[in-house]
Amino acid sequence: MEVCISHWTAVRWLLRNPNVRDRPDATAASAASPSVPEVAPGFEETRELLDALASYLRVDDQGERVIDVLVSRADGRRGHRGVTCHVCTSELPQGSVLSMGRLGFSLLVTSPELTFLQIAATEDMRIAAYVGMALCSSYRIDEFESSGLADRAHGDAPLTSVTQIAAYLRRVNGVHGVRAAWKALAYVRDGALSPPEGAIGVVAALPYALGGYACRDVSMNRGIRVFAGLDASGRRRYTMRYPDVSIVSRDARGVRRIVGIDYDPEITHGGEAKRANDVERGNQINGSRKITHFTFTERQRSSYSQWISSMEQVRIALGRRRPRRRGVEDDFDHERWETWHMLLERPPRL
Repeated sequence: MEVCISHWTAVRWLLRNPNVRDRPDATAASAASPSVPEVAPGFEETRELLDALASYLRVDDQGERVIDVLVSRADGRRGHRGVTCHVCTSELPQGSVLSMGRLGFSLLVTSPELTFLQIAATEDMRIAAYVGMALCSSYRIDEFESSGLADRAHGDAPLTSVTQIAAYLRRVNGVHGVRAAWKALAYVRDGALSPPEGAIGVVAALPYALGGYACRDVSMNRGIRVFAGLDASGRRRYTMRYPDVSIVSRDARGVRRIVGIDYDPEITHGGEAKRANDVERGNQINGSRKITHFTFTERQRSSYSQWISSMEQVRIALGRRRPRRRGVEDDFDHERWETWHMLLERPPRL
């Protein structure tokens, strides 16, 4: 029996496991090119799946664990509790489904690109962009780490990229959700190192009408060359620093300005030595004339007033005018509260 997990179950599985495409047997698995099963799992198989994939599952309004599965035929759906069946009758490109090779039957997962398309087709565009940031990130969720995150490195490449998703969307033109996916992809960037900084990047890029700040040039962990003091001979030394979020804009006079934002919750500090390194890192960035540096903490994430105040400082540092609606200055407060609540205060569980 083949079972293909999809949608939110796929998001959570992909983000908690090493990149399946980087496995030593990935080439052979790709050549096999698994396809979407025709029929959903039966009752007993569902029980097994719910137990085996417990940490990846969403919980419905009745408190029941639910697994998302994909089938290729409408009459292949099953109606028992614990399964949400999604149907895709379209022909999908090779590589849309990946082999997980687990349990006593063949377990498949939708590719990161197809998973992004599924989320964009079923969720608010802002949620889809947030998920896209995670799928294009350089982190893996790992509950055994003190921060809950691990860097993807040493044979564990990022799951996908903005370029790869765009290429996939061009190949599946006409499939349900493609238009929504293109809209959400405009606010996705590669290289986030945590979900909160990904959320900050999304909100910075979103248009005013969606509660964002309409910053066009937003990037994650972009390298910036900064002054690092003098060496023993009195010569200037430079080093590269990587703010979590970088925003580049031009002020009213056309002068190019850069703002760097670091998200720095206490949980990730790892002691006084780490905290001292973070302070030095921030001071070096602040000392550069090229960039204005801000540090956001848990207060900015969890308090709306703190968030708005901090982003107003970012706007001022970028030399940007206040947003206008119908020719009049407007804080877009309702939209910004909704987006802050959706992506920062109560973000979806990844």
